[in-house]
Amino acid sequence: MRRAAVSISSNIAEGSGRSSDVEFNRFVEIAYGSLMEVISQSVLANRRHMLADADLTTIFTDGEELARMMSGLKASLLKPSSGS
Repeated sequence: MRRAAVSISSNIAEGSGRSSDVEFNRFVEIAYGSLMEVISQSVLANRRHMLADADLTTIFTDGEELARMMSGLKASLLKPSSGS
């Protein structure tokens, strides 16, 4: 779970250094997949009584916000440039 959580920001950072928005977008997609991993693993941890209900709720809430932010970033990367 820690690796997946770190992977979210790491992939966004790596993508931001790429030469094109298409490449950056791909890394944002990978980051989104890592976010889904964290949420999935959190549900499993909760079901096994290794994660409190309140913590699961926090992860879901934060995950939804992060997913919206990533969606906005993806949309901005896919917009045609105004200089065309």
